[in-house]
Amino acid sequence: MMMNNSPKKKSGNFTPSQVGALFESLKSDIRLLAEGLSDLRGKFDMMFAELGRQREEFFLMKADMNIIKSDMSSMKTDMSAVKDLLKNHDKRLSQLEISAN
Repeated sequence: MMMNNSPKKKSGNFTPSQVGALFESLKSDIRLLAEGLSDLRGKFDMMFAELGRQREEFFLMKADMNIIKSDMSSMKTDMSAVKDLLKNHDKRLSQLEISAN
């Protein structure tokens, strides 16, 4: 028969070696948790930095869009004036052709 070398557990009492082993295991688990949190913090920092760059780019694009809107409005006004001018030229040309005949 094989003998069990581990100390017998009494309910509620732990041997110093059991407490030490438990403490080391807990310490190792906490260290792993801290490393995981550190990695996570690094990933969040990178994500927030990227989000900041994207927001900045979005605001620049929005400003550019406002400039384009303003330019388009000016172009519409100019095009309307050109259309009116062409209508007047067509009328004048038709009058000239009629009077030339």
